[in-house]
Amino acid sequence: MTKSPTPPPYGRKNSLDLTLSILSSQANLNSNLTIVEIGTIRGKDEAHSNGWSTLAFAAFCQYFETDKKSKFRFFSIDISEQACSISRSVLESYGLLSYADVVCENAHTWILKAEDRQINLLYVDGWDYHLGNERESEVETLKFVKSAMPKLSYGALVLFDDNFDNQFTGKGKLAIPYLLSEGWIQVAGIDNQVLLIRNWIYH
Repeated sequence: MTKSPTPPPYGRKNSLDLTLSILSSQANLNSNLTIVEIGTIRGKDEAHSNGWSTLAFAAFCQYFETDKKSKFRFFSIDISEQACSISRSVLESYGLLSYADVVCENAHTWILKAEDRQINLLYVDGWDYHLGNERESEVETLKFVKSAMPKLSYGALVLFDDNFDNQFTGKGKLAIPYLLSEGWIQVAGIDNQVLLIRNWIYH
């Protein structure tokens, strides 16, 4: 077995490590995993912020292609051309650009025309939640999750960023209760992030 490489820097490590650990167990059974991230790297000096999750996902794909001969797809979607340019530059500096499709597009538009291939991990880190923008962030996140639902695999993981209490105050205020009502299961709430998994018994 190939030795696992030293991972690149990324923040929210407890949450992302748990998410990737669960995805890793699925990867051993599925050679066609798809990861989608909404919100890419937005600053070269933010190595310990959640935005550098882009590196973690790309490194995950690199490791499994090398070690398991699998070919995964990873899409990082952001509406900002500047952010996409920064993200490509950072990925390239770590030798990971070929393991990520950085797409500069509105996430709502992208998900509606996304490939038929099922999404196994969706990381929702768009629509910033801050003072004066709370409701817009909540509504846009819910709208996106509803559009994404038909494309999420059974057993899929959805990770929400910026949720600050057990009432899901933050981006997932509306979207998390919606998924729970649809039979999804909350796995954890760590580092201001909430991870859910789609219950296999729901169709």
